[in-house]
Amino acid sequence: MQRRPLLLAPALWAVGFSAFSEPPAPSLADQARRGGVLLVRHASTEPGLGDPPGFTLGQCSTQRNLSEAGRAQARAMGDWFRHHRLPVQTILSSQWCRCQETARLAFDHQEDWPALNSTFAGQGQQTQQLRLLRERLLRLPAGTLEV
Repeated sequence: MQRRPLLLAPALWAVGFSAFSEPPAPSLADQARRGGVLLVRHASTEPGLGDPPGFTLGQCSTQRNLSEAGRAQARAMGDWFRHHRLPVQTILSSQWCRCQETARLAFDHQEDWPALNSTFAGQGQQTQQLRLLRERLLRLPAGTLEV
């Protein structure tokens, strides 16, 4: 099987880029045009680590969510993609509200994919999720860009 590029933008949207005042990397747009998967962390959140005890997926009021700065970063991310005319075919998100909101603000839509859910502090099923991620990468058609 042919390997598909995995383009990493580790927390570029969330940390260190003042609402995309400068491009995240000079060659990232050029690389993305060739296709692959751009792995992005959610934008900045309210202070904290993880989620409050007893949080529930699907109930945003029980989770740590995006801050106003994070919402601005997510919009700027979308502006960057549009500015570079990057043809994103699929926008996948974990089921955490902060991830869904980042995707919706940047791209106007997203599709939940539980394989992207957090495995922080023993949550999720890390082995199964990693297997599903690898399988999807291997099946990605050449020239396709997913976020």
